[in-house]
Amino acid sequence: MDRRRMYMLLMEYYRYGDLTEIFAGWNKSLSISNARCIVRQISGALEYMHDKRIAHRDLKLENILVAGKIDEEHPHLSVRVADFGLSSIDIQASFSRPGTRYTMAPEMLASRNPYDPYPADVWAVGVIGFCLMNANYPFAHGVTPR
Repeated sequence: MDRRRMYMLLMEYYRYGDLTEIFAGWNKSLSISNARCIVRQISGALEYMHDKRIAHRDLKLENILVAGKIDEEHPHLSVRVADFGLSSIDIQASFSRPGTRYTMAPEMLASRNPYDPYPADVWAVGVIGFCLMNANYPFAHGVTPR
C-alpha cells in the first residue's frame, strides 16, 4: 500500500459521546447552570457559522458532542457542534426540509413555502435547551408546533 496516496481525517475524541447518550442515562433535567453552559457554547458556534453564512440545518441532541461528564460538579463542560452533512452555505431561502422533526421550526413543518434556514437553526437550539432543562421533548411525537 502506497501511504503517500492515503488520506486520513483526524478528529478530536469525545469519550462521553453526544447529548443523546448523556440524556438517555438521565431521568432528570440538567441544572440551569449546566444547560446554560451547553446552550451558550452551541449558540456561540451557531453565531460563528451564521456569520460565515453557513446554516447547519440539522441541530439536535445527536449532533452535539460532549467532552466532559455532565453532572453538578462539572459546570464547565465543553461541547462541539458536529455533523455538517445537511449544512448549506449562503442560502437565502430553502424549499427542502432536511433535518429531524423534533427540532424543526414551525415554518418548516407547517408550510411548503421557502423558509430561512438561519432562524430555523436558532429554533433548534431552543429545542435543545428545552430538552436539557426538562428531560423531555417540547412536543409530543407527531404533534406539529404552532
